[in-house]
This record gives sequence, C-alpha cells and structure tokens, in this order.
Amino acid sequence: QFKDGSTVVATGTLDGSGVAAVAVDSLAVGGHTLTAVYQSDDDFAVSTSSPVSQTVLQAQTTTDVSVTTASPVAGQPLSYQVAVAPVAPGAGDPTGTVTVTIDGVPGSPQALVGGAVTVNGSGLAAGPHTVSAAYSGSSGFLTSSDSTSFTVAKAATTTVLTSAPDPSAETQVVT
Repeated sequence: QFKDGSTVVATGTLDGSGVAAVAVDSLAVGGHTLTAVYQSDDDFAVSTSSPVSQTVLQAQTTTDVSVTTASPVAGQPLSYQVAVAPVAPGAGDPTGTVTVTIDGVPGSPQALVGGAVTVNGSGLAAGPHTVSAAYSGSSGFLTSSDSTSFTVAKAATTTVLTSAPDPSAETQVVT
C-alpha cells in the first residue's frame, strides 16, 4: 500500500525484484507525507518505509482566445472562443472562470466547461479591435491570459436609384 498520511492512495504488486511502482494522480495541491507499507506474507513481516515529503504545485496553464465569427462586418454579432489547457506535466480540465475583454471593456466572468467557453458579443464598429481573455485560476491551476487583434470590415451597402415619373416632360419635377 502507498499512503498519504494515513490515507491509502494506491496499491501495487511487487515485481520479480521486489519493487512495486504506482502512478498517483489524486494528490491535491499542497504538501504530502508519503509512505509505502509492505503488508507481509508467509515469509516476510510487515514493514513501512521512511516517510517521503512530496509537494504538489498548481499546474501552469495556457489560454487561447479567438474570434470564431468568420470575416466579421460592422454591426454583426460576434462570438469568441476561449480554451484553457494545462501545461505538462499538469493534466485535467481547468475549472474556474474566464473574463473576456473587448477593446478594454471587460465582460462578466464566464464559467469554463471542459476547459473552454464561448462568449457571444454584440456587433462592433468597422476597424481594428482587440479581444483578451484572462483565466482566474483555481485550486489546481494557475492563472493565464491571451489576446488577439482582429479587424471588423465595413458592412456592404447597396445603392438603388429610381426616378418617377418615367418618362417625364422637360420642366416636370422628377423624384
């Protein structure tokens, strides 16, 4: 048995050379005191290893923000995709919230689901813009952020000219 304090965190089987190795991914952030306990058999007595200190740190993360609306034009509602991922050796889906900021104006924090969130926004004026996303971190994951610039194009217009009456007389008003 492998223990964290008095809690069993894993069990293993001895190989032919008398070694048991296990991978443990359930330790929370913080300090841990680990021991290995041999449970005895017909020939060998119970023994416990000397304690080993193990510190588990928060995993570093990366945040990626992108504009998911293809070729945005002025006034068109926009969508932004934010993905937060752990940096190896960290693992799992980060939890917590992300705040998306458009041109310096922050939105409400949005909860991550599976390490990602889509945020829908209102249309913007034509021209250059910046979107940034800030991950707040959680008990197991550190904060991170990202930003990207994008351009909103002018919306297309259609100009129609009509005249009436047609035909008209030489001095007649035409509208």
